[in-house]
Amino acid sequence: GDYVLSPSMCVERKSLPDLIESLRNGRLVTQMQNMCRHYKIPILLIEFERDKAFGIQNPADVPKDLNYNTTQGRLAMLVMRFPKMRIMWSRSLHMTAKMFADWKYAEEEPTIEVASKVGVPQGGSGEPGAVNHAVNQAAIDMLRRLPGVTDSNYRRVMTAPGITCLADLADVTMERLQEILGDPRQGRTLYEFLHAQYPVHMMGGGRWE
Repeated sequence: GDYVLSPSMCVERKSLPDLIESLRNGRLVTQMQNMCRHYKIPILLIEFERDKAFGIQNPADVPKDLNYNTTQGRLAMLVMRFPKMRIMWSRSLHMTAKMFADWKYAEEEPTIEVASKVGVPQGGSGEPGAVNHAVNQAAIDMLRRLPGVTDSNYRRVMTAPGITCLADLADVTMERLQEILGDPRQGRTLYEFLHAQYPVHMMGGGRWE
């Protein structure tokens, strides 16, 4: 999820275009599986833009037959598959912030240490939540926000030979990035972003560990 509001509450926040695409490619199913496995209250927040219509689709354009090939049909299937998932709607970024504050009222405050270990495989000690080394969550969060990097491929970057920090990404060829990400288009997108006209050396640091 994008936000851990309490030890029992996690939020996956989606803009309308992201919602439609993640329903289409199945990414949201994987995200919700993980959230439902580790949190008592998994929330899907659909955030609209203030100057856009407050709805997934114009009612006049909604097909009579809501099958799995429609956004509404896929959303309905998601609800049926994950009955404890809660869907919330927000009209704007400011409304989202207010909703978060309301949801957190009377909830226990989460800790970074615990939240960062949720879903992490057991380490060499065999104890639940144990990891083999410290994790730089800030660097990982920045990695996941880079163009071309997605929920399904960011771990490929972290485990790629020779890539130990964000700065290393700027030193490899486009072909190497395409190989690491497993997708030519995403590799090209990341390469062009990293080599745009700005001082890439400013990205120094940000090791995973």
